[in-house]
Amino acid sequence: MEKVTCKRCGRALRSQESIKRGYGPKCFKITQLQDKNQDKNQDKKITSEIDFLKCEINMIKRQLKQSQHKIFAHESRPIERIKKEEKRPERNFNMVNFSTVINELKTIFTQGDPKSMLIHVQKEEVKII
Repeated sequence: MEKVTCKRCGRALRSQESIKRGYGPKCFKITQLQDKNQDKNQDKKITSEIDFLKCEINMIKRQLKQSQHKIFAHESRPIERIKKEEKRPERNFNMVNFSTVINELKTIFTQGDPKSMLIHVQKEEVKII
C-alpha cells in the first residue's frame, strides 16, 4: 500500500477517513476554519461592494434629478412667455382702423390689377438739403 500524506503538513495518514479527505484530523479542522474565515471575508467584501454600489446609484439618481430639474427649468421659461403672448392686449381705436385698412387693401389687390391702381400715384420730388 502506498503512503498517503496530509496535503497541509505532509504527515502520513492512517485512517480511511483521513485518506479520503486528504488531511489529518487537526489539519482538516484548521482548513475548515480557514475556509469559513475566507467565506466571511468574501461576504464582507461583497457587502462592502454592494454598499458602495448603492451609494453610487444614489449619487447618479441625484445627478439625474438635478439635470432634469435644469432641463425643465429652461423649458418652463418659453412656456410662460407663450402664455403671456396668448393674452391679447386690449385693442385701441387706431389698431382697429389699421387692421380694417389692411384688410380692405388686401381685397383690392387680390380683386383688381395693382399696377393700374399705382399709376395714379405720383412721385413727389424729394429735395436733399
